[in-house]
Amino acid sequence: MHKQQLIDHTPALMRIVDKYQDGEDLCHFTFAPFNEGESLNKDEMPDLCNINKVQPGQFMMLTIPNAGEAAFTYASMPDENGHFHCLIRKIGELTDALFELEPGAMVGGRGPMGQGWPNLKDKKVLVIAGGCGLAPVAAKVDALIEASAEPVVYFSARNEAMLVMKKERERWQEQCKLYEAVDDCSGASKSYLAGRQLADNLDQIIQDDGPFDHVITCGPEGMMLAVCRIMEGKGFPADHIWLSLERRMHCGVGLCGHCYMADHLVCVDGPTYRWDQLGELVVKEKAIRAPESPLDMGHAASNCGEEKEGCDGNGGCGCR
Repeated sequence: MHKQQLIDHTPALMRIVDKYQDGEDLCHFTFAPFNEGESLNKDEMPDLCNINKVQPGQFMMLTIPNAGEAAFTYASMPDENGHFHCLIRKIGELTDALFELEPGAMVGGRGPMGQGWPNLKDKKVLVIAGGCGLAPVAAKVDALIEASAEPVVYFSARNEAMLVMKKERERWQEQCKLYEAVDDCSGASKSYLAGRQLADNLDQIIQDDGPFDHVITCGPEGMMLAVCRIMEGKGFPADHIWLSLERRMHCGVGLCGHCYMADHLVCVDGPTYRWDQLGELVVKEKAIRAPESPLDMGHAASNCGEEKEGCDGNGGCGCR
């Protein structure tokens, strides 16, 4: 039973600091407190921009004037000035309106919300992401690097053009071990691992860089299910596998019930889950689809969290 309390739904004012294209119909946005020029101290910083209040893996609700509100994951932790990033796919009326805005425009935000990734700073972690599922794990990769935990990252997409977050990946190549894979290598500017050979790729990574203490994964649900089954098949304990779910989160605070999954509210109890806690539940609920053959490690074609244009809300495009 979830105890509801009086909750202030008033968004905090933010402004867009920067934006740049980061793939087809994808844009990388930087947000900041609207009044950051007033030299806010940490106690005055809105919670969703406060480095001491946000955890990697959490999400926030973004309000666009005259367009509505939707959930998006943090692609970076807020810095000391409250600046943070989101990777957002253009799909639906709200993101259409957002993409029309230029740096300096005012928007609103609530958060942080949900449960973040566990603290694994002293552990050897393998991070496995597919498509835009890289965004929800990006802040955790940075946190592990900062903690000198030396994470290993495996990132796969349908083709080279869909390998998002280029700036972050270029930085990670200098800071940790990064594997990149694509399903379609035709026309690629360099060699990649074969994206459809997930099991073989993981075998090689474990042989070269393992053993690992924990696995974190985010992406299309078929991919995450395949990762969980492959790792369990290798004897990896289910309680050391973590994944992030994406559901239609209309309120973000457990009031509307749109993200109910059995007796769980994904916006409050998730979006990050441990596989042993989630596995039986999601299979029973048929919330995770079995991977099709051949396995597609790329991003689902229409799975943004916005429901206005027919999205099923179960993808990994960075919105929640």
